[in-house]
Amino acid sequence: MKKIVFAWICLVAPGFALVAPQDWVIEAPNTDLPNVRIVRTIGATDALRIESPTGEVLASFRQEELVSMAERSNFIAFDRKGALWMRGGMALHHQQYFVVRLAWGRLMVVDLKEARLLNPAPPPAPNEDPLFNPLAAPDPGSSLPDYPEELSEEIINEIFEKIDALAIANLSSRLTQERLIAVNVCAQRGLKEAIPKLRELARNDPAFHMVHTSNRPRDGRKVYFVREAAAEALEKLEP
Repeated sequence: MKKIVFAWICLVAPGFALVAPQDWVIEAPNTDLPNVRIVRTIGATDALRIESPTGEVLASFRQEELVSMAERSNFIAFDRKGALWMRGGMALHHQQYFVVRLAWGRLMVVDLKEARLLNPAPPPAPNEDPLFNPLAAPDPGSSLPDYPEELSEEIINEIFEKIDALAIANLSSRLTQERLIAVNVCAQRGLKEAIPKLRELARNDPAFHMVHTSNRPRDGRKVYFVREAAAEALEKLEP
């Protein structure tokens, strides 16, 4: 049993401290700012908390405050644990801000000094909420701005520079999920400087999963999903 627990803990990405079975704590870059807890514990009512270094909850946000109904319905993949709003996202700090670049490109920004979400998602109208209307079909896109309008153009540009640099760096990550996210960000952001590394990933990335066409294991085939994503990215970036 000890060996199983140890192996599971080792899968946690560097830079994140494991605090609960599904929770991550992202530490602030300095002690003057609070930490961020990404809540993934099954049954929790909130999805993100701002916490002091001693664990005091300064603010908490439900998933519906972080992503809109249209985003939850059309962009987020579901699994047995429910909707993971950060799936495919990229998180970073900039000055006093904690930023998540969501998988579809929108920036969700929290001011850590004020423990305030700068761009909360609007609540759905009753006829748009599946809780009240199971046949609701939200708009497939998000009507939210790509970033908080109260931030200056200079700060937004600095955040995007950090995102681009992190995406380029993570193309070489040892973590498959980080490489896959980086490939998608490079394609979405039009980062042509990523082309040489994307060519390498399209040829040689080792990550794969098995797709079985019957109940016989030998009938399975390997799908190299990072290679496929890199090839798609190259189609967008190369003339």
